[in-house]
Amino acid sequence: MLVICNGMIRSGSTLQYNITVKLVEKVNKGIGEGYFDNREFDLLDKKVHRWNGDKRYHIIKTHGVYPPLKENWNSSKIKMLYIYRDIRDVAASAKRKWGYEGKRLIDEIGKAIDIYYKLYTLPNIMFQRYENVIKNPSLAVMEISDWLNIKVSDDDILLICKETSISKAKEIMQKLKPWGKSRILIKIQKRLKIYQQEFDNKTLLHPDHISNTQGESDIWNDILSFEEIETIMYKYSDWLKHAKYI
Repeated sequence: MLVICNGMIRSGSTLQYNITVKLVEKVNKGIGEGYFDNREFDLLDKKVHRWNGDKRYHIIKTHGVYPPLKENWNSSKIKMLYIYRDIRDVAASAKRKWGYEGKRLIDEIGKAIDIYYKLYTLPNIMFQRYENVIKNPSLAVMEISDWLNIKVSDDDILLICKETSISKAKEIMQKLKPWGKSRILIKIQKRLKIYQQEFDNKTLLHPDHISNTQGESDIWNDILSFEEIETIMYKYSDWLKHAKYI
């Protein structure tokens, strides 16, 4: 079975992926297969055909929409977990991490919302709210285990929460090689696709994965400009109401 951990950028999809991988590993029923971006969907398609005949869970992470899903979505062999967050905090986190601002920032938020709506009506998908996952990780673990019909003990749930905590993630991050400190150098490296930043193959964490705010909510008012806030509220107020953020 293919299990896709999807979600908005900067919204805890890596955390959700790691929780899910830990769950299937606890009962020896699956493995994490890593991250797939839009350019790798052809490779993923070949793997999916092989995984469909396997009773084990194969967990992947992505931020895109896997095209063949629309044809096979009613199959019991595919499930998706999707995590979303207040888009104002998504924008604030993206601005601080990648330097997105102005039109580029607003366009990225628009893409995230478009994907959300494309997936919203599909069956075999469970949505989790980022703020709830951070506030009550034990409940988040139980929701995923129930969704995948995996039975784990209370002790296992507490251990998974510990193994996927921010403090544990920081331990892993500290062992990885960061980008250089120069913002100009970082932009040049990214533009030339010179990826000198290491990441952990197991957890998909990289050195600056978690910001100094440690995943806190309601950070947008201190980071976004007045114009960016106004634009987001004007263009995406319907989604904010739909998701009950306003």
